[in-house]
Amino acid sequence: MTELKSRQPTGSALVKRSYISQTANSFDLSAYSIPANTTQFFYITFTGDGTQAEPYGIQYSQIYNNGTDSAHRLSDYQQYDSTDTFYFSQAVRPSPFIGPNKMTWTVGIGAGPSGASVYIKMRVMVSCKGSSLALTY
Repeated sequence: MTELKSRQPTGSALVKRSYISQTANSFDLSAYSIPANTTQFFYITFTGDGTQAEPYGIQYSQIYNNGTDSAHRLSDYQQYDSTDTFYFSQAVRPSPFIGPNKMTWTVGIGAGPSGASVYIKMRVMVSCKGSSLALTY
């Protein structure tokens, strides 16, 4: 417990130096159909304001299945909902293929035996201000 308490000021200082970016859309992806027992990959790409060649951070997008209220949110990473649908996410390291001043995350959504109808609202917390946030699939 003492070790955790000593880390708290560091964690809060990092959050104070971070920037949160999201799009103005209510949902960046609405009612996207994923066939039964398959996984669909989505790519969230953040472009910074040019102040850092390799920005870093986390994505904490809101992902829903078969509806957009709290009962349908896939809120627990790699936890299955009542339809056996789940999601996982991985940051992609900066590379020449992505380009400088960018960070990308891969989000995979696995549909259960009845398929899935997913909604995504992108949000990221990154080390610099952003100029764009894009979702591709």
